[in-house]
Amino acid sequence: AAIPHPAKICTKDSCLAIAVLKKPIIWYRKPVKYVFLISYGLGNRQETEHLNEALTELAADEAWLKRLGRAECYEDVKALL
Repeated sequence: AAIPHPAKICTKDSCLAIAVLKKPIIWYRKPVKYVFLISYGLGNRQETEHLNEALTELAADEAWLKRLGRAECYEDVKALL
């Protein structure tokens, strides 16, 4: 899994986009099938830290990633979060 993020705040609210690739790409010399693109908003720092920790835990959970890979629609992904 990869978690790219901007170097500075770009949005008013935090938002997350998730891509599950059909074929992995090489990212920093490692195959990546799941990409989590996050933009931290102007919210409080505690919210940002909590979001980052939660996302990092999920991205490291192989069982959760497999369930994410089987999701067929937005509602399925939302239920996993």
